[in-house]
Amino acid sequence: MSRPQSAPAPLRPSLLAGLALALAACGGGEAPAPAASADANAAHLRTLALHLVQEGALAARPAEVVATLYPPADVAPWSGQGERVFRPLVPASAEERGLPGFVEQDGRLQVPGLVLLQPEGQPREVRVPLRVAAASFDRVRLRVSAPKDEALSVALLAGGREVARSEAQTLRASQEPKLVTFDLPALRAVSGEVDELRVVGAGRAQGLVLVEVALLWQPLTDYVPATDGPARLVDLGGSELDQRRGVGVFSDAPAEVVFEARAGEELRFCTATPPAVALPDSTATLRVSVEDAAGARVEGEFPAGGARLEWHEAKLGLAGLAPGPARALFELVGAGAAREACVVGELRVLQPRRPRRPCCW
Repeated sequence: MSRPQSAPAPLRPSLLAGLALALAACGGGEAPAPAASADANAAHLRTLALHLVQEGALAARPAEVVATLYPPADVAPWSGQGERVFRPLVPASAEERGLPGFVEQDGRLQVPGLVLLQPEGQPREVRVPLRVAAASFDRVRLRVSAPKDEALSVALLAGGREVARSEAQTLRASQEPKLVTFDLPALRAVSGEVDELRVVGAGRAQGLVLVEVALLWQPLTDYVPATDGPARLVDLGGSELDQRRGVGVFSDAPAEVVFEARAGEELRFCTATPPAVALPDSTATLRVSVEDAAGARVEGEFPAGGARLEWHEAKLGLAGLAPGPARALFELVGAGAAREACVVGELRVLQPRRPRRPCCW
């Protein structure tokens, strides 16, 4: 359900001088048109930069390691689906120094690891018991190895019910442990605790060695470019040809830009939600409202991205606004209790070129 949104304060005439000074900082100058075909018919085009409405709005919990888990000497609590499950010393690298049980014997580095053996072609999993608040972490990092390339995923359960599952990652074959990280954005919207973590292998490799499980918290600004920072290339996990530059807009931190409006112009941009922050059942949309100094206003709501990993093109006509300073406010509305974010890219104001009239003889 959408939270009530307060209407932005109108631009007062006394602010006109200040707004005029702000235009230069907000990218109000002319810029050459990009190669995008959507802007090919633009007579005039200016790029804009978003800024946070309120200083310090993105001060949030920093990145942290919430918990680190190691296979116990008695492997029974870490149940495994395999023909053999045991905990020997396994090959390690210098990166594992400091881990519990790390030893160096005759020049060989070793560390305790849970070994699960299963015939190739048969899926396998390791079940790790825990009691952790679901919303306290959104990423799982495994220190793991396998004799052949293996496809791994991670699932979190509460009371036997799966509440989050990661995308599969490929673990490259290695004798020594490697770090594989899984993003689980859905956990941010789960209330209560999770009580089991499952590491699931597709069964391409005959064996799997699990050395460490780390539960991590990463702030959204680690996944989405900060609003006040420079626009960065954002990858939606698909073709590199469709990476676009943008900045983040957050459900608890509206963003704005002040610019000089001209008759007949349009505000254009694109939106997307990177997979690392997309909530499966999100109903959030991006509300954009543009207001001139006299209080006249135009508004529209646009897809924020959601589960579809693609860029959404958007435009908002500015007809009805008086020429002069205007403010565009970007708000992510309809988010639930969990903090959400989307990316706004290629923000620009353009004036479509009028089609030429056919000559009359």
